[in-house]
Amino acid sequence: MVEMSAAMREFSRRADGGLSLQKCAACGAVQWPPRDVCGECWTDALRWEEVPPAGVVVASTMLHASMADFFRDRLPWRIAIVRLEAGPVAYAHLGDAAAPGDAVRLEARRDFKGRGVLIAQSLSGDEDDRKLAELISEKES
Repeated sequence: MVEMSAAMREFSRRADGGLSLQKCAACGAVQWPPRDVCGECWTDALRWEEVPPAGVVVASTMLHASMADFFRDRLPWRIAIVRLEAGPVAYAHLGDAAAPGDAVRLEARRDFKGRGVLIAQSLSGDEDDRKLAELISEKES
């Protein structure tokens, strides 16, 4: 099992449905993924801040194979590349109603193992997306 970095552990701790990311105090760049130094100016002056939970799906794909039991039991699984309004580009679990070019709402949540993950959902609503609900449930089913 791969150990999480201190920055990723802090992201996971904050993953409560909002969108709190690191922002560089020196140059203002918003960071994704969480890191120890700014990806733009290399300073370590990173602060956690709430950022707008908005983005646009750049591309999406369906996973049809997985080594992980959780995902294998729920295939196919949708993931997307999302350009966040705050600046960075991120991979996210994608709700059923969103497609490339669509505006989405992003949430940082903890998955069934307590790890922080990003979820992108259509503005028209994916609230009933069973797979995403299971991903963020309290325990692996």
